[in-house]
Amino acid sequence: MKNLIRIHAEGQDKLWKAVCLDFDVAVRGDSFQDGLESLDIAMSEYVQYIRRLPEGEQSALLGRKSPFGLFIKFARLVFQAILKPNSNGDGCAGIMLPSPA
Repeated sequence: MKNLIRIHAEGQDKLWKAVCLDFDVAVRGDSFQDGLESLDIAMSEYVQYIRRLPEGEQSALLGRKSPFGLFIKFARLVFQAILKPNSNGDGCAGIMLPSPA
């Protein structure tokens, strides 16, 4: 089974921010979907860059995490989704996807 990565996305109208909590990679997009697509590209490029580095340098970058406050927001969104599956909060989403690494 692959590892899961955690993504926090928030925004409204045409300004969305998506952050991969496990790689500390962030992007902006014009919509929720645009933010996720941009984040997918950014994470792929980040992982490709890391794979080209010497092995001793890779673990430091793969272990880099986002600020703790974003993990709290993510946990709140996941918990909210469990309690109220049809509620998407206030323009926020917490998502878990298979890791590209």
